[in-house]
Amino acid sequence: MDAHEVAHAHTDYLALQQARAETKATLQKMAEDAAAKIAEANRRYQEQMRASQEELERMKRAHAVHVIT
Repeated sequence: MDAHEVAHAHTDYLALQQARAETKATLQKMAEDAAAKIAEANRRYQEQMRASQEELERMKRAHAVHVIT
């Protein structure tokens, strides 16, 4: 390889390293965004389940009072 080819290979190598770093950062951001969305969906689901359980308990108590009286 002559000096021009070495310089070109080095430039290509640096560009490849930059592309790899950018891809890694993009994938990391995508993973973090997905994790945040999953956590939010889980939080909402848990809240819905808690509210449903509370409503069920209220209905059971109302039914028990109605049956007893």
